[in-house]
Amino acid sequence: MSVPPPPPPGLNYLAVIQPALIDIMIGHTFTVILVPLLIAMFYFSNEHSRRQPIFILNVLNVCLAFSVGIMGDSRAVSIFYSLLAMLEINISGKVNTMLSPTHPYPVSYDIIMGTLGAVQTIFVDTILLFRICSVYPLRYLTWQRFVLLVSLPVLLKVARVINLFLFIAALTRAAKGPNAEATLAALWAAAPYLKIEWFAQLVDNIYASSVFLWALWSKRKDKQGSATGNVKCKV
Repeated sequence: MSVPPPPPPGLNYLAVIQPALIDIMIGHTFTVILVPLLIAMFYFSNEHSRRQPIFILNVLNVCLAFSVGIMGDSRAVSIFYSLLAMLEINISGKVNTMLSPTHPYPVSYDIIMGTLGAVQTIFVDTILLFRICSVYPLRYLTWQRFVLLVSLPVLLKVARVINLFLFIAALTRAAKGPNAEATLAALWAAAPYLKIEWFAQLVDNIYASSVFLWALWSKRKDKQGSATGNVKCKV
């Protein structure tokens, strides 16, 4: 049995295979789940509901998530199988000759994946905003109350978009310098942009979900009160 060749200088086979394998197992699982989810969305909807902004945004969000999943799978699989090729492992009787990990994907690929992931979360919270507007339509409120209701989520989304552009600009500048991957990793961990996005997303989710659930609970309580009143009147 032939001994696998030693790794190139600075490369450890196990250190590279492990994160790539984790990415494939976790990322691909979530990506595959999106396919039956998209089918169910069209199966349980009708022609009228498919014209609604919420449905359109849901479809766009699922397609965006699927695109990001494919990009992640492609990156992980290329690293994993290229290492198998370097180890001269036989796959279906042939040695895989895919890209070498010594020539990884450009850092711009990672920036695009991160940007699409951030856009996806903003899409999700935009769907929650439309849900708020559906339970508190403008025709049932004065415009002052409606503006007060949607001001916080709208301002948070504007702030998140601005923060995303600033983050992309910082990542792009870092990618142009020497040792781009290490610089990007340090910027990703130390820069405040991600923390700002997480905090804004948390506040946005809590506010939108609380308002939406409160509206549903209030309407349900009113219906129960009306039904109880009708029963008492009949008695």
